[in-house]
Amino acid sequence: MRRQLYPKLFASVMDLLEQGDDIHESRKKILGGLVDYLKSTDAPKLNFVCTHNSRRSHLAQAWAWAASMYFEKGNIQVFSGGTEATALYPQAGAALKDAGFEISVGPELRNARHHLRAGGHLPAIVLYSKRFDDPANPKEGFCVVTVCSEAEEACPFVPGATARVHLPYEDPKAFDQTKRKAAAYIERSKQIGAELLWAFQQAYA
Repeated sequence: MRRQLYPKLFASVMDLLEQGDDIHESRKKILGGLVDYLKSTDAPKLNFVCTHNSRRSHLAQAWAWAASMYFEKGNIQVFSGGTEATALYPQAGAALKDAGFEISVGPELRNARHHLRAGGHLPAIVLYSKRFDDPANPKEGFCVVTVCSEAEEACPFVPGATARVHLPYEDPKAFDQTKRKAAAYIERSKQIGAELLWAFQQAYA
């Protein structure tokens, strides 16, 4: 499957894998919980949760999907949700396109479905904002990964989760009204991608 990744995305994955040694030990310790979960089951299900399911959780879902394709683990399912539903923020989608993903946007006027592809012959996943307990998300046997402190506090218990990892990231939303907006989203996307790829590498390489 890795050779079916889009060339630009494949290059991005290779670049991010090379950054694995630069990940701080404190972050690797947190990521260890994710590694342990991936190793514990033959059919991992990951639900990335943030407050609005609009930025960080979607970036994490996309990169986990790419990681599963690169490490040829088609049995992995990836999801995302929030404590409330809003919409995928356009700049988050732009950051994924910058990395080499392809995204097509559905016709919905509110909370549009974004069809994300990692390779022309690979299945697509659909990104849109929803609650963590939305019917589209798993009901049991999954790992919930909270990617913001607000979600960790708001979701002290997620029914059906068999594992939980708190992997917080700074919100690129802080740069929405600045000249660094595009760069900030790309930086956060790369950070999330590098850390998730490192975790998958530890579990499957």
